[in-house]
Amino acid sequence: LLTLLPPANYSEPLHPGPPMILGAGLGSSGTTSLAEALETFNLTSVHFKRVYGPKKGRSRYSAAGFPVKVYSSLLKSKTGNGLLHSPMRECDARMSTPSTIRSSLAGFDAALDTPVPELFADFFAAYGHGSKAAVILTERSSAESWILRRWSFCDGDCFVPLLRPCSSPSNASAPPSGEAARRGTALRDWSVAEIAVMYRAYHDFVRCVTPPSRLLELNFSKPDREIWQSLALFLSSTLRPRRFSTPTRPFPHATYSQGKG
Repeated sequence: LLTLLPPANYSEPLHPGPPMILGAGLGSSGTTSLAEALETFNLTSVHFKRVYGPKKGRSRYSAAGFPVKVYSSLLKSKTGNGLLHSPMRECDARMSTPSTIRSSLAGFDAALDTPVPELFADFFAAYGHGSKAAVILTERSSAESWILRRWSFCDGDCFVPLLRPCSSPSNASAPPSGEAARRGTALRDWSVAEIAVMYRAYHDFVRCVTPPSRLLELNFSKPDREIWQSLALFLSSTLRPRRFSTPTRPFPHATYSQGKG
């Protein structure tokens, strides 16, 4: 698994600011809910369709709809056409370098949703291979429940949860090869059992490469207060010296269908 990570580039200065919150959770795992939760803590988030937070304000959709400008700068295609199911093939290896990723996200506290999980290795490497990252892995109760939710979101057209770093030797600018080339890269091209294996393997990869002290796994099926407490404690630990208190409001279980992101 570690061979998938881009090599550490020690010629580049380490990210000087506070740790970047990287939302490793796949789309439809609660990324919009997490964006709204971080907003409660006065933290700004870049999400696939919208910017959240008091420092930036919520942006309107671009003319193309998605992705937001911050992410489109890292991709070859500047519109949403095809990006839901092919962000890795569309990534721009020249732009998705550690310094460019950090520059694109300057002024933000968190990066969530597509293309962060698809290009997680590149985002992870940009922040000192985790030493300057606070990784939050949102997940549903099971792989099968995620597949059902994701499928209903894009009618089976979303990209399967395969990790292929933009900066790897077989980088994302190249066409898919092997089984993925023969069968396609959308959910509908694979069985539920096969997608479930990919889902679990991706989560295992994130757990493998991220130091335990810098990883929070969030399952939004738990009671609201438990979710808030876990999040507040993790942020207080990884974003020192800032301290975060547990909110008393209900946790924002938001969805795209509610027009919230």
